[in-house]
Amino acid sequence: MVGFAAVLVLVLGSVAVAARYGAAKQIERYENEIVSVREERLETMIQVLVASGRRGPQLEQFIKQAGSLYGLRIAVTDEAGQVISETPVAPEYAFFGERFQRENGRGAFPKAGRGGDLRPKPGAALLPIGEGGLNLGSIAFTGAGSDAFVRPGPTAAAMITRIDFFLLWTGLSGGVVAVAISIFVSRRTLSPLRSLQYAAERLGAGDFTQRVDITRNDEVGEMAHTFNAMAEGLEQAEAQRRVLMADVAHELRTPLANIQGYVEAIRDGVVDADESTIDTLHRQVLHLTHLIEDLRLLALAEAGALPLDPQPASLIDVARTCTNAFRPRADAKQIALSFAGPDTMHMASIDKGRIDQVMDNLLENAIRHTPEHGAVSVTVEATATVARISIADTGRGIPQEELDRIFDRFHRLDPSRSRATGGAGLGLTIAKQLVEAHRGTISVSSKSGEGSTFTFELPLDR
Repeated sequence: MVGFAAVLVLVLGSVAVAARYGAAKQIERYENEIVSVREERLETMIQVLVASGRRGPQLEQFIKQAGSLYGLRIAVTDEAGQVISETPVAPEYAFFGERFQRENGRGAFPKAGRGGDLRPKPGAALLPIGEGGLNLGSIAFTGAGSDAFVRPGPTAAAMITRIDFFLLWTGLSGGVVAVAISIFVSRRTLSPLRSLQYAAERLGAGDFTQRVDITRNDEVGEMAHTFNAMAEGLEQAEAQRRVLMADVAHELRTPLANIQGYVEAIRDGVVDADESTIDTLHRQVLHLTHLIEDLRLLALAEAGALPLDPQPASLIDVARTCTNAFRPRADAKQIALSFAGPDTMHMASIDKGRIDQVMDNLLENAIRHTPEHGAVSVTVEATATVARISIADTGRGIPQEELDRIFDRFHRLDPSRSRATGGAGLGLTIAKQLVEAHRGTISVSSKSGEGSTFTFELPLDR
């Protein structure tokens, strides 16, 4: 408000000064032009009267009327400098800054060198009257600036004073209105910002349910919308964090509980520490190690710190090799595993081990969720810049409401979390992160009862 008031005062003051200066100059120029035109006209008419010898009552009457009409003091002298006609004035008046005493109703201009200077002063003029080279006298004009004149005319100073008064009240009125409007606008603007500040403070304190009411469509409304989106994202992230902690604890607790049970049984002599028991403990340790490695890999991928070793490789060879590696498992379940792709295609800069891991995860899920006598197909397609690999199965499919969450951490279609149909629920999440680390994309399409198709695309080298 202080800054706005300072700018307002500066602007209004500058406008007022400029307006006053311009108006004063224009009024002064106009007044000078009017006076000059009047004096020229009067000089011409008086010169005609004096030259024609009409210096009596006719000249006197003309001077009185002209002086009263134009607001001027007029005096006419003869060739000797004696005043022969003039406008009515008080007993004492001034021409050219000199004082004259009226004697017998007549006054006289002092001659140069004897009591005065006939040089024109501001606001006065001494004009010669002549005809044919003869000096017939002179005329003097000066504005009626004293009470001696009957009807003084308006002056530039009076007009400037009125303009100053008008500018002052206009500026004060405009300033009051502007301040009132600024107070209204600032309160209207700051009110949602205060609400936003309060919500941000509560959000920073851990209350992720804070939202701001959006009642405007301007920049403040956009900021409120962005804040609500951020708060919603933080709330979802907090919920995912809690679920992640619970899932990690659950996944780690099961193998650790098994290991603890076997170790306690061996210590109590209930179970012998034979080769079978050691193999069981070893499988539990491997499962625990695999889970921890998946969590580490997922954390690195999500942080963008996953180390990759990209080398030129043929995605056709990678896909064909991974498909052939799963063929014995597919044959064991009597699943028809097929592969189709072009003979050649551009090379791709990939970390072959990571892409093998993506293929293994997708093929593992496809074979696991496909019943006996079903089919799994691997298809490789390519354009000039992109390679597309699809793994389709004829399993039970994925419900539509689950498609948006299929790549979430620890998400499994089996709500009972039974390991008969799945692992820890990190395979698809890791596959997604690995594909995106290669600047690619992965997607899924599915219909319940008809199977699913997972497709990922990777850029090819030009």
